[in-house]
Amino acid sequence: MIAKVTGQSKYAEDYRADGMLFTKLLLSPYPHARVLHIDASAALAMPGVRGILQWTTCRRPPTP
Repeated sequence: MIAKVTGQSKYAEDYRADGMLFTKLLLSPYPHARVLHIDASAALAMPGVRGILQWTTCRRPPTP
């Protein structure tokens, strides 16, 4: 309990592992905008980028 009060407690953000991947969330600056196309080629060409997730590339659960 003292560790939490003094700020010495470890949280999920404090842990790192070899080969660990990180995510970055990019939101549209325009609320309720209709996004017709996203060109992710520049992001994919950056060093260290392993993949891009978009709504078009994610599987959707089946509707009941």
